[in-house]
Amino acid sequence: MQRHSFKYKVMHKFKINEFTFFISFSIYLFMRIISLSFLGYFPGTRFIILTSILLVLIGDFAYVRNFKSNPNVILGIILVLFITFIAEYNGMSYFISSMPIFIYCARNIPFDKVIKLTLIITTICMLIIVVGSRIGLLTDYIYYNQGRTRHSLGFSYSLIPACFARNITFLKIYKDKEKIKWKSLVFLLIFNIYIFQYTNARLNFGLSIVILLIAIIFKINSNIVIKNKLVSIGMVTSFISCFLISVLLVVNYNPSKPGYFFLNNVLNNRLKYAYAGIATCGISFWGKEIEMVGSGLTLSGELRNISEYNYIDCSYIQMLINYGVLATLIILFLLTLTIYECYKDKDYYLMTILTLLALHMMIDDYVIQLGYNTFILLIGIKLLGKKEKIKKYARRKIKGVINNKEFYI
Repeated sequence: MQRHSFKYKVMHKFKINEFTFFISFSIYLFMRIISLSFLGYFPGTRFIILTSILLVLIGDFAYVRNFKSNPNVILGIILVLFITFIAEYNGMSYFISSMPIFIYCARNIPFDKVIKLTLIITTICMLIIVVGSRIGLLTDYIYYNQGRTRHSLGFSYSLIPACFARNITFLKIYKDKEKIKWKSLVFLLIFNIYIFQYTNARLNFGLSIVILLIAIIFKINSNIVIKNKLVSIGMVTSFISCFLISVLLVVNYNPSKPGYFFLNNVLNNRLKYAYAGIATCGISFWGKEIEMVGSGLTLSGELRNISEYNYIDCSYIQMLINYGVLATLIILFLLTLTIYECYKDKDYYLMTILTLLALHMMIDDYVIQLGYNTFILLIGIKLLGKKEKIKKYARRKIKGVINNKEFYI
């Protein structure tokens, strides 16, 4: 009797929401990086971003229509509309006002796939822009400030490539966790040293070194867990704690006191400008549109008027002024719930990364922007996504019979 081999192929159900999300997010991320560089600003950028937002919404609604959605989806829609309205009302960039929509639509998207896509797009764009600046194809503006020499490496400001390097480092380490290869760790170290050598962005470089050291510790001993309840509570409440510390330091800032004078110098006048921002603009319930002048270049490559510098680097203070008290408290509440979900899942890598980002927000405002911080999408994934554990390769169970024996695949 001739034997026949039976091969069953399982066709995965096509997920329209993933398809539209990855296309839309790719467009968003690519356009965001390009708009911050000297590759050029496309006149139709706003139309392209709005089209990508429409595409991701259509795909998400089509998915929700055919599948049972999470009960929290309605609440998510309300929060998305509210925060988007606040951002638009206060004149935020469409790159920022569209963030809540991507966060919401990412709720049923596997984060590991988002990481892979972000790493590919960001790495390729950085490679093109940085190499282009080094060989003279793109402008490499050099800043001289307080004895520090800083290169923009083809971007409009020297901190921008450092922020992308930090995001790449965090994403790669979280993606591989304790399975990360030693050569990957060495490459990330060399990569960050190279970017730091030209940008002199100490905070982003320091955070990258810290997470690299943590990755080495977890790789050597993967059984390490955070058993100390005080440490866990501190990490879960890190966003609230950092917010309160930032507000107290800024509100009580007094340059005549030695402690504040020293701290302000260490933070490169960040306390001074944050205090001036609150004194000038105030803090309102709904927020207000303010024009902040930094030391970066304009989109046309012209140097801004440094005498008008009033930029607020602290994310928490900037949110209070721009978004208002209500939106800021909602964002902090969502971030805290997100890290609490990580604690329940015993995802100590993610808890560590989010805690570092909470600290980073005290000094840098780029952390609250999706282009520089992909982990913002976790708000939607952790709080609104499906609670079932996502398997790397989902399969349907199919029953069959061969030689009078049942089997399942």
